[in-house]
Amino acid sequence: MCWNRYRPYPAREVSDHVYDELKKILILAGAFFFITIVCVMSKLQVRPADIWHLRLVSPADIQHLRARLTCGYTAGSTDSVVAVPQEWYLDRQSFFESAVLDAVPKIKASMLAEDWDDVIVRANAELTRLIHLVTVLDRHPLVSDARPLLVKNTLLTGKRCHRDKVLCKAISGVLQSQGFCVIIGSDTLYVSRLLHTLALFVPDELRWCCLRMYRHKFSPYVRLQVVHRYELPYVMQCGALSSWPICVVDVDRATVCMSPPYSRHRVLKQRADVQRIGIVLDSSERCKPVTL
Repeated sequence: MCWNRYRPYPAREVSDHVYDELKKILILAGAFFFITIVCVMSKLQVRPADIWHLRLVSPADIQHLRARLTCGYTAGSTDSVVAVPQEWYLDRQSFFESAVLDAVPKIKASMLAEDWDDVIVRANAELTRLIHLVTVLDRHPLVSDARPLLVKNTLLTGKRCHRDKVLCKAISGVLQSQGFCVIIGSDTLYVSRLLHTLALFVPDELRWCCLRMYRHKFSPYVRLQVVHRYELPYVMQCGALSSWPICVVDVDRATVCMSPPYSRHRVLKQRADVQRIGIVLDSSERCKPVTL
């Protein structure tokens, strides 16, 4: 009787390249896990030294922790706590959920149709792309404590702002698209002022997802963003992956365009997701991409 087919491990050997990619994924996952621990500890107001001390919990520790949760630190306490913003992840929770929900179906399809080498490479690419986008958003935000949103940097201080048809249509488009707006134009001064003007109509809790000019290529997960004109075909193709209809403002041509309404946009997004999964399952499949 042949017992080889009953082995619990795959018969194919894993190459060194797979191990390298797997190490990267484990390192990134470990970093996220550590950040999560720090955030949880910060909510419990645990000192940094206590995080590194792993010891058995005594009844006195339980009483001390219960007192912290109910009463908190007394005024004037000199104990240092972990200085991690508790609202950081809560503000970005929907952002992470949207990005992960778009990546998981492709990874599942890859597990069914591709080798483990390709699966690990694809998962690593998706995770790296997400981390890079979050890093760019934190490094180049449009509005921050160091760069507050000032009215003098907007178009609202102009004497003829009420006659600016592009501005009026752009404001209407931003409100309809929930802040998912793309600006294209060669006049950098006007584009910059228009960008800051439209940021006033984006809720405060969503302004962290607005980028400064030309800091990143178009992303369907970013709210306000300015891109180059040669990226317009990419915007039309990847705009269908956005969770909400997008608004495109062309300053040079004085036009403001809106993608289809929400109900139609959801159909386009579903078709785009199905098409991307089909390409993973069958790499030889060639079809016209779903566009706005």
